[in-house]
Amino acid sequence: LTVSATSSTIDGLSISIHDTEVKRGESEIMTVSISADSDISIVGLSSTNLTFSVNLTGVQIFVDGNETNNGHIDLDISPWTSLRIIAPQTNGITIEPGSTTSFSFDVENEGTQSVDASLVWSSVPAGVTLSTLNGSISLATGEITTISVLIESEQSAVAINSPVNFELVSTTDGGVFDSINASISITPRGIPSLSTGSTQLSILASLWSTVDFTIANTGNSAGVFEIVVAEIPTGVQVALSESAFSLDSGATISFEVQVKGDGIGILTLMAYSTTGPSFNSTESLDIVQGSLAPQVTLSPSVVNLQHEETITFSGYIFNPTDSSGEYSLEVLSSLDCALAATSIVVPSGSSIEVLISCDSTSTNLAGSHLVTLVARPVDLPSISSSSSSDVTLIESVGPNGALLLDIELVEDGGLIIDKEGSLTMVVRVENTGNSHKKGILILSGKGLNSGLVKTWNVQPTGSSLPSYDIAPGEAVTMSLTLSSNGLESGLYDLTITASEDDGAGTVSIAPIQIFVQDDPVPPAGISLPTGHSINNSTSLSLMFGGYVFALLAVLALRWTMRRSSASIEAIQAAAVEAAEVQEPEPEEEEEDPLAEGEVRASSDGSAICPFCSTRSKLPKDKTPPFRFRCPSCSEIVRVVE
Repeated sequence: LTVSATSSTIDGLSISIHDTEVKRGESEIMTVSISADSDISIVGLSSTNLTFSVNLTGVQIFVDGNETNNGHIDLDISPWTSLRIIAPQTNGITIEPGSTTSFSFDVENEGTQSVDASLVWSSVPAGVTLSTLNGSISLATGEITTISVLIESEQSAVAINSPVNFELVSTTDGGVFDSINASISITPRGIPSLSTGSTQLSILASLWSTVDFTIANTGNSAGVFEIVVAEIPTGVQVALSESAFSLDSGATISFEVQVKGDGIGILTLMAYSTTGPSFNSTESLDIVQGSLAPQVTLSPSVVNLQHEETITFSGYIFNPTDSSGEYSLEVLSSLDCALAATSIVVPSGSSIEVLISCDSTSTNLAGSHLVTLVARPVDLPSISSSSSSDVTLIESVGPNGALLLDIELVEDGGLIIDKEGSLTMVVRVENTGNSHKKGILILSGKGLNSGLVKTWNVQPTGSSLPSYDIAPGEAVTMSLTLSSNGLESGLYDLTITASEDDGAGTVSIAPIQIFVQDDPVPPAGISLPTGHSINNSTSLSLMFGGYVFALLAVLALRWTMRRSSASIEAIQAAAVEAAEVQEPEPEEEEEDPLAEGEVRASSDGSAICPFCSTRSKLPKDKTPPFRFRCPSCSEIVRVVE
């Protein structure tokens, strides 16, 4: 026998009855499952009717001893309490020291009876006070109320971010109905600066277009900023990836702005500081309807770059069309930039990142430079889109802030001046930094304006004022003529210093030693075409011997006409003997051999240059060993004992 049952319908109750099979002479239990919905309106005693049926005829059904097909189940639906906090759109609370703000949220009674509760909070940061006028609430079933919390910050409150927990607690048993967390940020003053590398954004009605914005804290301390849409065209939707930022002084951060719709016009975002309405910044975009042109975004949009440093940009190419597209890429900048790829294929409605690396060259001036990424459809190169980043190249300096200016003594003029003579040096000034250099060369030292006369000649202008005005990587050459006007012989130390016009600094080269000598010494000898040289005494001896030999040869030639061959041989022998007598005997080597480039001083205070055999007067105030520059060949010679 199969027994079935059906129940009456009650809103908020779910009743399930399974058919029960009963064998002859046995009994079975029929199970009825009843569940109540959370929003059931019936509370307390209730009843549901049941109607039974069987699959066989001739069967009698008794309920509670009475022959009937109908029965009922008595129900007691108990009441319950439930409060729910409806979370606000944002639970981030930003407050300036010494000011007040409020935090509000809605509370709904989802239970079946009235309920009383109190609002409590914990983890409140030091220097912050919380209070509320409606912290104790009593809500009827289905009622919604708003709770507002007043947040007060002391002027001396520390700038921290702290989560605060709010709980709704039952006034009956202390149980917690619901809770919500809020973040309190107490910040010092900061000044926001909002920027983007794009001036125009193409949008479509059904696809989101993305553009990067950058917010920078240009104030003198950390700050908390929020972004709002200040102006939006009709028919345009905007979504921000983030709307609240906390930045240290000088810090920057980028966020995405997504736009779609069928409108056109100006979209304006405003960044404002929580320190007051006067600290705000706006940036606008021209919203136009999309075309085949890609959308280009370059990030970061603002950056600083050190000299000889490399920075990497991320370029995003978005394809707004409904088919895959190939785009050619180009980067424009006064910096040295390179693209990771010159062409890319972007799927429909997608974006692909392209990396760009940039560094500064020796010709880049410190200051502002633009890096622009340009993308063009390969099939339609006349259409292009671009995005730019503003790069500030920091002025480079040497160790300890030294001026990057190189002064080189190209020619020293021999470093020796006759007593009434002169010499000419060549000085080269090169700008090895990345900023413009402008200044003047200053010559200082012993003897100037008291017998040592200087004359400058800047090439190629011929100016007598030793000034320079050179861009990075450029150089200027100028000659310096020093004349002796009655100076005493001896060494004179001179220094050349470059001084910047704006007082940025000075650079000097090592002191230059100028030797003023007495009247020039006669030549010390002669140089042969073979590369050998002989001194004066040896050359005179050879010359005199040659004269004697030539005379005897002439006499011998004349005598050959009158005398026999024997006489001629006697004369020739005499001539040979006379020549041998006149030849100078080799000097005995009594001293240690000299190394290459070394000489010994003569008794008269002079020395013969081993490179060109010129005799030069040596400084009187120096004792060997020391070095001097030969005035004839400019080689450095070492004088030893």
